[in-house]
Order: sequence, then structure tokens, then C-alpha cells
Amino acid sequence: MDLVGQTQNVALVGPHWSGRTTVLEVVCRALEDTGRHTHLLPASWRWSRPRPTHAPPAGASLESFLDQLDVREVMDLGSPQTDVLVVDDLEHLGARTAQVLGNLARRTGVPVLVSRLPRDPGSGMESDLSTSSTWVQVDLDPLAFEDLHRLLSERLGDTLSPEVTAEILHESGGLPGLAIAVLDAALAHGRVRRSDGLWEGTAGWERELSAMFALLLDPLTAEQRGAAAVLARTGALPADLAGEVLTPDAVAALHDHGLLHTSTAVEGTPISLFPPGLASHLLSQVDPRLAVAASQAARAAQSSGAADVRRARVADRLTSPAPRPAPSHAHHPSGMPLALTGLDTEGPVVRHDLASAVEAWQRSHGLRDALRLLRLTTPDPRGAGIVESVFAKTDTATERSASAHVEFRYAAARWSIIQGDDPHAVADRLREADEPEAAVRESLWLLGYLLDVEFGILPEEYERTLAPYVRGHGSGAATARLVLAACHTLAGRQPPARSLLDVDRSSWPDWLDRTAQLLLGLSSYATGDLAGAIEHGIAMRIRAKRDLSTSSWAHGTYVAALGLAARGWMDDARGHLLGLLSVPHSWTDPLPAQQASRSMLVLLSVLTSHSALAPGLVESATSATHQGHALPCSGSTFFHAMRAYAQGDVASAATALRRSADDLRRGGLVLPAETLELTRLLIDREAAIPDPTGSGPSRIAGPYLRALLTARTALTREDPEMLLSAGAQFELLEIPVEAARCYTSAAELFHHADQPDRTAQATASAAALHHTALASLTARPRHRLSKRETEIIHLIAQGRTNPEIARVLFISVRTVEGHIRQIRRKTGATDRTSLGDLSAFSA
Repeated sequence: MDLVGQTQNVALVGPHWSGRTTVLEVVCRALEDTGRHTHLLPASWRWSRPRPTHAPPAGASLESFLDQLDVREVMDLGSPQTDVLVVDDLEHLGARTAQVLGNLARRTGVPVLVSRLPRDPGSGMESDLSTSSTWVQVDLDPLAFEDLHRLLSERLGDTLSPEVTAEILHESGGLPGLAIAVLDAALAHGRVRRSDGLWEGTAGWERELSAMFALLLDPLTAEQRGAAAVLARTGALPADLAGEVLTPDAVAALHDHGLLHTSTAVEGTPISLFPPGLASHLLSQVDPRLAVAASQAARAAQSSGAADVRRARVADRLTSPAPRPAPSHAHHPSGMPLALTGLDTEGPVVRHDLASAVEAWQRSHGLRDALRLLRLTTPDPRGAGIVESVFAKTDTATERSASAHVEFRYAAARWSIIQGDDPHAVADRLREADEPEAAVRESLWLLGYLLDVEFGILPEEYERTLAPYVRGHGSGAATARLVLAACHTLAGRQPPARSLLDVDRSSWPDWLDRTAQLLLGLSSYATGDLAGAIEHGIAMRIRAKRDLSTSSWAHGTYVAALGLAARGWMDDARGHLLGLLSVPHSWTDPLPAQQASRSMLVLLSVLTSHSALAPGLVESATSATHQGHALPCSGSTFFHAMRAYAQGDVASAATALRRSADDLRRGGLVLPAETLELTRLLIDREAAIPDPTGSGPSRIAGPYLRALLTARTALTREDPEMLLSAGAQFELLEIPVEAARCYTSAAELFHHADQPDRTAQATASAAALHHTALASLTARPRHRLSKRETEIIHLIAQGRTNPEIARVLFISVRTVEGHIRQIRRKTGATDRTSLGDLSAFSA
């Protein structure tokens, strides 16, 4: 709107199904509302005047002569002040038509608004336009999670499960038109249904979507289409290997057509198809040319020898039978449902690996194949059939490995808890297991002890009980180190915990090493080393991406989110946790973090004014009885407190958190207790701060949260000097709104204490910050608050809730939340109090 108002020519650029036409229509309606006349030229429109065949007048060039003719003919199409020419799908215009439009824009100044596919700007019709006018390109990026969730929820008219949104986002790549088609197909097949006000189920590729995906492939040559089919079979390929398997020309062509996604944050820079659902479409096609392309790519992958593990894995996926693109209701030939989700854009690869694991287990019924299958399966209704079959039919007598036996028995124990068995009874069964091998009995006893701690309390004598087992050897000693380190971590004793884990763990079983990595990340978080916790969590995610380990991915995300949230970077933490919604959660390892991550996501969604997402998160989550309360943000009490907080009942949530924190601390679980206390202080502004300077919840808080706790303590104690200190901390953190609040409150306290000089100093500091904030709002157009945003600020300052604001302004609650997010981005305001404070200088 702004660009067209400045008579700029604008090109909306996006792939098929990106919403180009929708955006164009909305802008046209808005321009009409401002008094402009929009002339929508259909893609079939052609300039009727041909090039003249006679020679131009003496002394005039042909191009100049043509320009003069064009301008005289098109002047009646409009003027720069009143008219806008609009062209949807620019690539369908003829060359002569494009040239005339360019001359119109250049000679008369009438702005031209077009939409086009992401092609090389130096070729095609835009080249004819750009030779005679200046263009501003506006890229239509795929929708982020919250925007897509809002779009789909509004389409359904009720709350949508965030897991469904995550599946649709994964399949569509965030392209809104494609996402709506995926949802409609799931509704038509009954995959997504409404139950008690919540739309839930599964959504994935369906055959009805083939025509939409085929449109993306239409511009490709046969060779390029074969390269895309190869990438569908292999999943993400490192950039160097993609160049060998697909050829650089094919990679470049797919990139130019917007069909590749490159992940620069992962080692090797993997390249995969975009949107991810395109892989499902290609796998559904039975085309001999695609089979030949796969065979040639397999030979290219093997050209460097079988010793290269990466090439061997790629060749295996290319030569094995292609995994069928299973829709969400698909079943394996054995009748067992397949779990279809995986890490990031690896869905087809996980399908391939899961299908291979099912077939390998069915052939052998061996213990190792069973464990591999359990790690790839989710314990929800889609994967329950596989899990039940594995536990019922696996022959454990064929395997000698003590570690494999322990992992299998522990996985069965966690499954029985998920099915509703009492956790303490399950722990007793582990401790009393009648196993012939001493190492297995010892490890199961230790894991039973940790299970009791997870769902109960940490006994005072835990170290005396567990220490003798650490002095042993083999897998039993590794299990003892892990269990004792876990108890130390949860008890707040981080140095002995780290010393137990800072050993060579190369011989440890993978499932124990994954939990050790989780504990090391929690140890960094518990000691206030938040940068270390964030770095550790991201490193775990990178390794998980390489190994396709959902457990490591979930643990790494959880650790990184804890560090980010404690540092005050709530939006970043929430963004990490959103990625877990499309990943099968780990459930066979000790101390699973899935439910803790879900509860933390609810908390962060409300704290960051994304409360539209919270109802779906709360309603789609099951009761937290199958995971204990030992981890930060875990347990049924925390989950129900977050449910109350999401519904606006802050007092009930704070009371539940305080009581639970007291119970956990009395039970020896210091780390989760401190996290609950910090959460309570964040959500309840009236809460008393016990110690803001270095112990308890303050130890695990970053600079922003410590400054916030200091300010809250100062207000409670009516200490103006402490408020000045908090204001200085906020200034260093470049949060002028919070700093101004501190200085204003300090000035009031100095005034009541009859200290005029200090009152004047604090008032001057607050005024200077208000002036700075006002200047930052008005200096640049992108930071200027709109009229509607200013109205919302004033209503927030009056104490109005989002539903009340929506009723006053006759808009939806979701629209209010969207405006609040924009205000936060423009001003740096961190909560509703600081948003309300903006009303003092937003006029």
C-alpha cells in the first residue's frame, strides 16, 4: 500500500499456492477504499495495437517512435494520482503487452502492481517491463506456525489441535493455499474431526492433492523431474553429495524453481525438497523414467566406494523398494499402522526407515530389531499397534547383550505407565525383576529407583544407596553413574553430577548417553550458565539431525528452550518448542521431556501474547500421568497450573505453583522446585520475591529476569535505590520502557520520602527515556504505531483484557493478539504492564 501510494511499481513474488492472488485482491480493495481506481488486467489481456510497419519520422529512432505511440494510446488508462494497473500472473502476458505496460509506468507514472512466480528477473515478461520502469520486489514468504494455525482455525471456526497444524505445516511448507488443500482433504477423509470443541486427528498427503503438486513440477524438464524424484527417495542430502548424486545443473534448476530447502544451520548444509509434500507426490508416481533416474543416482552415490557411510545409506534408499507415500490412515501389510512423522523435512526418509525396521523385525522377531522399531514408533493410537505387537512377539532369548535386555524391559515399563499402570508399582516390578544375569538385575533395580524419584520424592540417603553401584564395571556401573548423576542434578548438586558424567562414555549404550547429554544441559541451566545450556541444547539438535534421533532432538530442544526462556528470550524459546509438535516424542528413555516441553510451550505462548495457540495446546494434551514431576516444567500440577493461566486465572495458577514448589523442595527435588518458583514470579506480579540476588529462582534467571525480579522486590519493599539499580540494568539491556517504569516509581517513592533532589533526578531520567522511546517510535515509518495499535495501548492501560478490547473495537480476539505482537516488535515492550505504559507517550 505504501509503495503504490508513492507511485512505485511493485512485484509480488511467490510460488504457487503462496497467496499471491489473495494478497493482490486485498490490496486492490484497500486501494479502492482510499479513492484509487484499480484496473485488473486478466492474464489473457493482450495489447491490441501491433508494431507499425512503416518507418519512423526522420531523425527519430524506432523505439522512441513506438514509445510515443504507446503513450498516446494508453493515456486513457489512468493517471498517477488516481489509477493503478494490476496484473495477476505476469508470466502469462505477451511480450508486446509487457512492453506497453512498462512504457505506461515510465512515461505516465501510473503505478503497476503485478504478481509473478519466483523466476530469474532477467528473463521472461518482467524483463520487458523492467527495461522501461523501476520495480520493487515484495517476496511472499511461507507462513510461520502461528499465522498458519490462525488461518486454519478461522477456516474451521473452532479450536484446532496444534499437532494437526504442525503436520499440515510440514506437508505444505507453510504455503497457505496448499495448507488449506491438505486440511480440506483430511476433513473429506475424516482424518480430522471435531470432538468437544477441538478439531484433532492427522493430516497428510492424499491422492486428491496430486494435481496441486503436479503444477509445481510442470515447468521442469524430464531430467530435472528425475532429480526431484531422486531427492524424494533419499531425503535431505548434504550439499556436496547432492552435487554428485543430482549434478550441479539439476540442483541449480530445482533451486531456481523454488523447489529446494537448504538448512544452513546443520552440518553439511543438507538440501531437501520444498514443499516437503512434493516428495510424497513423487513417490506416488509409477514412472519408469523416474526409476531409471534413481538407478543412475545410486551408481553415482556408490562411485566413491562403499566405505563412505553416507553414500552407502543413500544408495540403499535408492535401490530399495520406494516407500509409498502413506496418507494418515495407511497401514503396513501386516495390519499395523505406521507412524509417519519425523525430523524437520525427513518424513519420507523416516517412513523408509520405519518400513525397513518393521520388515526386519517381522523376519527375525529379534531383540535388536525390536529396539530399533520402538525408537521409530510413537506411543499414540497410530503407533500403539506396533508397540503392542513388539512387546508380545519379540524373542528376547536370541540376544546376549545385557544392555539390550535392560533397554527393552525399561521400554516395556514405560509403556505400561502410558497404559495406566501405577508408576510406583511399575518401579517395584523393575526392582524385583527375576533376570538370570546379575548385570541386568542391577541395571533394572537402578532404573526402578530413578522411576520412583521421577514420580515421587528423592530420599535423603540416595547417595549412600547408589554410590556402591558406581564402583562396579560394565553396563551396570554406567547405569549407576547415570542414575546418581540424575539424582544430584535434581537435588541441585551440580558439581558432583558433572564429575560423574565427565568420563569417557564411548562404551555407554546410546540410550543412556542421550540421557547423560540431557543431564549435562540441565546442569548448565541449574547453575545459571544459560549460554552454555543453549549451546549444549543446539549441539544436541545438530547431532540428532545427523543421526535422525527423535529422543536427542526432543531433549536438545527442551534444554535450549529452558536456557532461552530463563534468559528472557521467550519468543526464541517458544519457536524451538513449536518444532517439537511435528516430531514423535521420545518415550523409551529415562526422564522423557515431552510433557514438560508441552507445558512450557503453553506458558511461553501466553507470556508472549500468542494466547490463540494456548487453547489448542491445552485441549489436545492428555493428562500428564505418564511422565513424572522431576524435570523443570513437568508434572500434572504444572500442566494444570498452565491450563488455569491460559484461561486467565492467574491466582489459581500461582497458588498451585507455590504449593507444588514447596512440596518438591520438601521432597528433595530442588531444580524443578526453583523452576516452578521462577514461573510463579513471572506470572504473578503481586508475588513477594524471597531473594533477588543470587539464590533460589534468581540463580537460574538471566539478566532480564534478574532485573525484573529486582524491580518487583524494590516495589514490594518500597526501596527507591533498588528501583534505580533495576532501571540501570534495564537501560544496559536496551529496554527503555521497563527502565522508565523503574525511574518513575522511584521518583514517587522519593517524593513520599520528601527528597526533592532525588525526585527530580529520577523524574528527569524517566522523562529522558520517554523522549527516547517516543523518538524511536516516530523516527522511522516501520516503527510508527498505527491508530488501531494506539487504541489498543490505551485500552490495555485501562486494564482491559483481550476479549474486552475485541468487543470495544468490534474486532476478533485473534486480531487483537496480532496487533499486540506488532506493538511488541516495534517498541520492545515485554508484558502487558509495559504495553500499558506506552500510552503515556504514544499519542
